[in-house]
Amino acid sequence: MAGFLRGHLGHRFASTKYAGEMTDAFVTAIRDFLDQQQIPLVRFQKGQRKDAVMQERLRRFRAPEGVVFVGVAQEKMCVPRTIHWIAYSTAMVNAYYFYCLDEDFGPFFLKFGSLFPYPAKLCLNGHE
Repeated sequence: MAGFLRGHLGHRFASTKYAGEMTDAFVTAIRDFLDQQQIPLVRFQKGQRKDAVMQERLRRFRAPEGVVFVGVAQEKMCVPRTIHWIAYSTAMVNAYYFYCLDEDFGPFFLKFGSLFPYPAKLCLNGHE
């Protein structure tokens, strides 16, 4: 992360304060995508089975493939923090789940953490 902030973005110091603007832009891009494509945003409740929500919505999904819905949940994730250097700790972060259907692969989801560096996970047919 320090290499990206200093080398790629050209900041003099590696600080997580620069990541705030990128995080805001990332979340705004997700919301804009949902609005433009008319994709529903589902706020998962604590203890709710995400796969059950997908199965329910998949029954009503009429397109051969595409994004069925996007879900958001608060989850613990490893996040960078600036002390005198960049260190990692855990925090509650919004995780965005893009639940999709593909004609060849079937249902899958792509999960993104909303804080830079946006950790991601792809789960296809129940396997990461």
